[in-house]
Amino acid sequence: MTSKVPECSICFEHYNDQSKCPRLLSCGHNFCSSCLERLPHGNTIDCPTCRNPGTVPTGVEGLLKNFALLDIVNDTPKENVGSNTGSHDCEACGKKHPAKFCCLDCKENMCKTAAQFHTRNKASRDHQVVSLEELEANPQLASVSLICQKHNDKFCF
Repeated sequence: MTSKVPECSICFEHYNDQSKCPRLLSCGHNFCSSCLERLPHGNTIDCPTCRNPGTVPTGVEGLLKNFALLDIVNDTPKENVGSNTGSHDCEACGKKHPAKFCCLDCKENMCKTAAQFHTRNKASRDHQVVSLEELEANPQLASVSLICQKHNDKFCF
């Protein structure tokens, strides 16, 4: 059985205890230090996932490290680090179903049943869900726009 090494959902690189250290925002989401540094911020950072503002009065390095994720990274066999290829399990339903779809808004792989629920759910029905085959054939679908389509000038992630 291979275990999946946790990765930052912005850069999709594996966490480590240096520049890719997982930092915990007040909303509970994690991102690596280097990605958080690149986000526009003063004393707050808007979470790239849920948009909740989090206070960072002493900068990104002042955010709590997610030691639970670091423990997982350190306990993962080295042959799994750096291998993002292969089959994916559904991240939405928590079962070992093979993922066939990806929500481009949540950056979450999901099985057919979870994808159907996701597109019907009131909170996520406006999300763009594509098949993994389509995403593999058309990788620019997953690219993050640097210009906010809502504001047409502000950088939003």
